Amino acid sequence: MDIRLVCSDIDGTLLQYGKKELEGEIFDQIRALHQRGIWFCPASGRQYTSLRKLFAPVADCCVFICENGGTIFQEEQCIAKNPMPRALAEEIANDMWTRSEGQGEVMLSGQNTAYLMERGLGMLQRVQFVGNHYQIIHSPAEVPEDITKVSVYLHEGVENYVERFVPRWKQANCAVAGPYWIDTTFANKGIGVQCVCSTLGIDPAQVMAFGDNYNDETMPDVVGVPYIMDNAAVRRGKPSVYAKWGPSVAILSGDAMMICAYRLLSEVPAELLPRILGTFNTMALEVCEGQQYDMDFESKRKVSVVEYMHMIELKTSVLLAGSVTIGAMLGGASEEDCRKLRRFAIELGLAFQLQDDLLDSYGDDRLGKAIGGDILEGKQTYLMITAMSRADEATREALRTTRLDARLSDAEKIAAVKSIYDRLDVPRLTEQQISLRFERALSILDTLSADKARTQRIREYAESLIGRKN
Repeated sequence: MDIRLVCSDIDGTLLQYGKKELEGEIFDQIRALHQRGIWFCPASGRQYTSLRKLFAPVADCCVFICENGGTIFQEEQCIAKNPMPRALAEEIANDMWTRSEGQGEVMLSGQNTAYLMERGLGMLQRVQFVGNHYQIIHSPAEVPEDITKVSVYLHEGVENYVERFVPRWKQANCAVAGPYWIDTTFANKGIGVQCVCSTLGIDPAQVMAFGDNYNDETMPDVVGVPYIMDNAAVRRGKPSVYAKWGPSVAILSGDAMMICAYRLLSEVPAELLPRILGTFNTMALEVCEGQQYDMDFESKRKVSVVEYMHMIELKTSVLLAGSVTIGAMLGGASEEDCRKLRRFAIELGLAFQLQDDLLDSYGDDRLGKAIGGDILEGKQTYLMITAMSRADEATREALRTTRLDARLSDAEKIAAVKSIYDRLDVPRLTEQQISLRFERALSILDTLSADKARTQRIREYAESLIGRKN
């Protein structure tokens, strides 16, 4: 794989929300990449001042995409700027200020200054925390320079405001940018990546990109390499195959189902067979790769959220993505719609797997899933990884060892770990991520060339899969 540029979102991807500094090993990895001729590109909604400070030890190895693509810096020089139309920026700022009903604060970004319309709800402290240059204003008209981004900070969280702002300002690439932020830009991170590639003379196919949120979704569309074993005895309320008939029958059954799949593929029209067979084989290999990652994680002491999301994309999402893509090909969909449907299925699969993680600890036995199995097996789930990232060392040790305590019953072990999850706000953070992924999937459906009546059944399927009613 000939990779020459690695782009990564920062908050929620490389840096956990609430953390101020990157781990030193990240700098070591960036230097190692640079020595191999590979640039690193932080791609963030943050301004350059904040990013430059965060990556100070390796700034000479980096090109910076700032303000979600609004500005791009290299060697302390702004090499590109994508400002918003002034009238539109002011209209959005006033709308977000007014329609957040006293619960939101507004930030307008210049090239290297954040202009704050604040209410004392926490935005100022957040801006100070990340190290932005800032200036307090009372009206968007006071901004003395080009505006590259308009954001609203919602101290209660974004959940109740997504539908209020995102559809309203689609022409400004309105997107959720974190637990508390909704951003609008006239550019996006995908445009930023293309600009960096043009500047450095790099083919986008030679770019690897990582992200975790709505404002990252344009990067996978332009890069060559985008990123974001089960012993369960019960599945969907019934005994699993291995639990009922043993591992030998389970393996043989899997082999037989694979043969049946190829038998069905042999009936595909000859002119479509190469594309569809290639899609199927890629999907099958990726599922195996994801399963291997899952097994490797069982013995790995530290797993990042980025690694875990990559694993479940391979383990879960690509199966759904391959199925949707093959169906679209057979239905005569355009290549563009096939690509969009694949992204829809990836996001839906991520939401499904995250919900599965949540239900394992917080579901109901009546849902057909034994409660606490992942905890007792010591599996690296989204809940466990998030808890480990937010906990102090004593709490992390408790998370590692509680399941091994012979003095405790299984119920007591599960209850002890769940109490830590609750204290660290892990269930809410997981639910938030599920919602974000699910809404992202549905928003992709709205961009298809087919009318909504033709996509209604797939929308209903998505809602039933996640258990959503609206």
